[in-house]
Amino acid sequence: MDWFDGRYQINKSSITIAHFTDCHLFSQDSGEYFAVNTSQALKQTLKDIETNKPDLAIFGGDLTQDHTIASYERFVDLIQSEQLEFPVFWLPGNHDELEMFAAAFKDQSNLLNHKCIDTAHFQILLLNSKSETPSGFISNTELMEIKKQVNDSDKPSIIFAHHHPLAVNGYIDKHILSNGKQLLTELSETNKVPLYVHGHVHNEYDKNYKGIDIYATPATSIQFKKNTSDWQQENLGPGYRLIDINAKGLVNTRIVWVAKQ
Repeated sequence: MDWFDGRYQINKSSITIAHFTDCHLFSQDSGEYFAVNTSQALKQTLKDIETNKPDLAIFGGDLTQDHTIASYERFVDLIQSEQLEFPVFWLPGNHDELEMFAAAFKDQSNLLNHKCIDTAHFQILLLNSKSETPSGFISNTELMEIKKQVNDSDKPSIIFAHHHPLAVNGYIDKHILSNGKQLLTELSETNKVPLYVHGHVHNEYDKNYKGIDIYATPATSIQFKKNTSDWQQENLGPGYRLIDINAKGLVNTRIVWVAKQ
């Protein structure tokens, strides 16, 4: 099946999207990623997201840290234990394996595999930027399909992907979306992509490139200190992004920081 086969429809004039990313879970509930219990951090984040009553949530990749099927099953357990009243969509990060997503998420009623979401005024596309290395890459074939999806729609498209397309002047730039500028340039030429949202950089950023607003969402696990060439952790607690959209375009986006553990 092609990546964008199957479309999910939301027939509301305005919607709120919750974007959360980079959970880095382990098979064990006690697993810690640089002294942070990632299961507990995700549980706190999901509880906080629920209080904001979004219409849908998008998980932005790097679900696992230990690359086990049990870590994916832990994600499912945490999602289901919160009894979320909205669907959760997903896309892969550099740590993820598509086969494990498919195995763990099978028959889960609110963990959905759709990569194209139609709303009243926007189309939302969830990209696969995973490559054979920690860096991201979009092949020419994939790029052509993304542009086709954008051009074939009579609505503007909002793009979600794991990898950052532009450098953030930090350690994580060694694992950037390697052809990110090409992707953004070609998307800008459609004049139909106002927004690109990503994770991977473990902090919040906002940029603009050729008319496309680019927003990074912090991690539910740990944050990386900004503007540092070496790896440095910053103790900010879990975070996620809320995006409100309606017929007039992007109305509001903000970062929500969850209370530290």
